[in-house]
Amino acid sequence: IVTQSGKRYKSFLKNLGAGRFLAMDIRRFSDYNGTKKGGMTMVYELYLEAVRTKVTRFEHASRLINGKELACAVGMAFQQAGLPMPEPEAGTEAENFQNESLKALEEKSGVAEKLMDAIRGYSRRDEKVDEDMLAVLKLAYDAGL
Repeated sequence: IVTQSGKRYKSFLKNLGAGRFLAMDIRRFSDYNGTKKGGMTMVYELYLEAVRTKVTRFEHASRLINGKELACAVGMAFQQAGLPMPEPEAGTEAENFQNESLKALEEKSGVAEKLMDAIRGYSRRDEKVDEDMLAVLKLAYDAGL
């Protein structure tokens, strides 16, 4: 960013350092295009692109950083395996969701190995399945890898 005053640039750097441009809360986008559904779908699609990038563009799958990325990877994997979409309940521990998904997927073939590695490598233990994860799961299942 080129500005005529250092003040704008300093403000930009301060916000960037605080993560305001890189890690915005999903709910801030809830009114995108005037509809909750439109805004949430747009943000959820960012998870699809993030997971696709993590499992296709690198030699080894990159680490999934949150439950929404886990849900996305699981949805893609179940679709690849030809399994019906999993239906975890909101409030389920993400670790249980991960383990149950891995159990079902490891019995099937046809799932990209990097995608499986990403799901296996998910390590956050402080998350529970929520409405956002369920929505990302469905979107990813419908979209595939």
